[in-house]
Amino acid sequence: MVCDPPFARGDVRAIAPWLAMLAALAMPIAPAAQARPLVADAALEQRLEDLYQLAARIYAYDRAAWVATDALFAKVGRGAELSGVRGWVVTPDGADLIVTFFQGEGAQRTSFFVARTREGRVVEAERSQEATALTPTQQRLIGARDAAADEARRQGYTPCTQAPFNPVVLPDGGDDAPIRVYLLSAQTQNGSWPLGGHYLVRINVDGTVRDHRRYAKGCMDMQRPEGAKPAAIVVTHLLDPQPTEIHVFSAMTSRLPIFVATTDRKLWRVDSTGIAPIGD
Repeated sequence: MVCDPPFARGDVRAIAPWLAMLAALAMPIAPAAQARPLVADAALEQRLEDLYQLAARIYAYDRAAWVATDALFAKVGRGAELSGVRGWVVTPDGADLIVTFFQGEGAQRTSFFVARTREGRVVEAERSQEATALTPTQQRLIGARDAAADEARRQGYTPCTQAPFNPVVLPDGGDDAPIRVYLLSAQTQNGSWPLGGHYLVRINVDGTVRDHRRYAKGCMDMQRPEGAKPAAIVVTHLLDPQPTEIHVFSAMTSRLPIFVATTDRKLWRVDSTGIAPIGD
């Protein structure tokens, strides 16, 4: 079980109502493809579906950057040629995601290496033959990432692992919509996934910060004991009445169901297919 710090210090009697529900963990876990329970509240059901779709986008963009980085290292190496690379930007192209590694700063940014990913795999990758200027959309996404990083420093947001944040930059809608910048603590050890140290900063079209939030009150990891094959992971969550997109993203990356106990003493199952309440 993984607890946010205040719950870990609290009276066990405060969480007894949902602890009884955890007896369900002793039963076989249903396959992920099985139909999920219906949610009586239509508004809540839509909210849970929206969170799932958002998590799926976060996962897709994060994985695209990961496999594209592997392709970059495979084709270019890890030497001095990469010294001028300043980062990457992910943009959609139909069902594909294009990952562009760039060099330079500000208006002088140009592409260095471009990878096309599809369903989490690289299908094309090549070094740019000439310095091509980034598009206005790419420039705006990079600007939002930089603005979010500045805000994170102001707020004291730090990762929960030794690695830098993995940024995932998602437009909320059209050109006039805010951009969601997720700053995610990176997985640095096999069998261990950070649940703390994840943040969201939303950036307006003019580059100002709309709002920001953290997804946990402290650092905590989901850990698979060496040699063990857990059926699921249990966590408490103190900041929202339902699980968040970060719980779904974590279930997708760990490939494990997560049972989330929230502040209203409800228990939820989160897996790669979505979020569902347990019990009444």
